[in-house]
Amino acid sequence: MTKVMHLFFIYTFAIVYPFINVVINTDIWPENIQFIDQIIRHGAVLIVAMSGIVHHRLYLSESPRLRQIIIVALLISLSLLCVEILKSMVVGVVNYMRIYSSLGVFLLVAFGAAISHPTVSKKFFSMLMLSFGVSLFVVSIVALGDGSELSTSVYGRERYLFGYSHPGRLAQHLFIVALVLLFVADVRKSVKIFFIIVISVLVIMTSTRLVELMLAFLIFFKILQKIRFGLFLYMCMAIIMVAFAGVALFTVDDKVVYYATSGRVSWWLTSISLNVSDFTPIEYILGSFGELVANLEHVAGDYGNRVTMFRIDNGYIEVFYLHGLFGLIVVLSYLFILMGASSLKLNDRFALVAVFAFFSFSESGLFTIGSAMSLILVSLIIRKAYLGIRCINRSPLPTG
Repeated sequence: MTKVMHLFFIYTFAIVYPFINVVINTDIWPENIQFIDQIIRHGAVLIVAMSGIVHHRLYLSESPRLRQIIIVALLISLSLLCVEILKSMVVGVVNYMRIYSSLGVFLLVAFGAAISHPTVSKKFFSMLMLSFGVSLFVVSIVALGDGSELSTSVYGRERYLFGYSHPGRLAQHLFIVALVLLFVADVRKSVKIFFIIVISVLVIMTSTRLVELMLAFLIFFKILQKIRFGLFLYMCMAIIMVAFAGVALFTVDDKVVYYATSGRVSWWLTSISLNVSDFTPIEYILGSFGELVANLEHVAGDYGNRVTMFRIDNGYIEVFYLHGLFGLIVVLSYLFILMGASSLKLNDRFALVAVFAFFSFSESGLFTIGSAMSLILVSLIIRKAYLGIRCINRSPLPTG
């Protein structure tokens, strides 16, 4: 594969992928062809990942530690894949979606590696950020002009949609733009501050609490980083945030918890009681052998609609259901591997992995390539690892 073709795949993805992600989260995208967006998005990610595997052998040969990251990711995915094939043989039914999802960790890392080289990644993320920004602005105007709602009332609070079908998705896409601004974009400080303020205001208007918390964390993190506080302080910040969340969840009134978490604690507890109570000992280790109960069907009365697909809104519980304690342990271990791949820019990767870990408490699918948030976070983590490795090696960057 030529370098030109590889770059074509990467930069086309950076332009088209954000637009597709924005459009499918509005009423502009017809409901009767929803499955097509998954084929397009997953196909695009797979093409870039495979292109990177073929073309980036030069980069990996000069970065042994980055190569180790990818090899470990491959071994993790292969182990999960073998378990899923074994379970399919036992029950006599092949679950193709679970088999595919078991490759998620490797594909995420392979995608991140494909755009990890500094001469590629900076332009890639700049194009991605601009595409997301323009798509958000244009598509929202078109959607609002087409009759989509400006805001909605959810759980007793006003949440602005700006043409989106769900305010949480809008907040996540805004957060992706903020991530690139904070960790990659090379723009004037005044411009960066202006857009971070605009994004913060819009996120607050969506009333998406987790994104608000993570954005505040990153802004505070960057401020402390500028005045050269050490990693110890960042770890203290994370501990305080976890302690605060624990106190908030387990010491206040149930109604307050339900409101603060948008009903997620209720969903988790309901889902656990419906699924785990029937687990056999081997299912605790390897994950469910059968079909899982869609927990939202059973708490529909709390918010007025019915969701028939399986969804848990917790990445860790989801991995436990699908792959058992074995899968949960290897996935969590890999987060620590990503965080500590090298010493340079450890603080940045600590912040990015912390954000990824926190998001996984309230979102499903973050360990697969179906989530734009996962792709960007993991790609930024891999990029930081690559930059650190290059600097430690003190060798010139390859030109190809």
